[in-house]
Amino acid sequence: KNFLRKMRTSGFAGFRTVPLEDENEFLEQFEPYNSLRLRHRGDGRVYFASLSTRPWVAHPTCPPDVYQATLVTHKDKWVEQHLTLDDFVLTWKGRIVPVRKAIANNRILSFSISLATGHGVQEPGPFKFELESVVGHRH
Repeated sequence: KNFLRKMRTSGFAGFRTVPLEDENEFLEQFEPYNSLRLRHRGDGRVYFASLSTRPWVAHPTCPPDVYQATLVTHKDKWVEQHLTLDDFVLTWKGRIVPVRKAIANNRILSFSISLATGHGVQEPGPFKFELESVVGHRH
């Protein structure tokens, strides 16, 4: 979480789940769970896992809320990382929102992973991240 606090505007690369035509389909798939187990291999950089949710301000023009957690990789080593919903912090345009707002697991729309660089956070350059699996769990 301290890494997120150091973030400033920067370059990034990432990928996310494909938006479904019926947003309730994804919500129903995650609702029984309150944590994620990821198996990944990286290059030693820090990446971000993000969950986008229906916004709490219910207006058609409001973008989704985005919660982020850090994924620490070890160069060329497969890692199994467990993230609870409490590991994710609410962000707005890459900055932490100071109000602690828990994620409602029945509001999740998408999952993504990204890499951010620049402004003393991480050096820009080539990167490598492999994701083998993302599995929902109930704790």
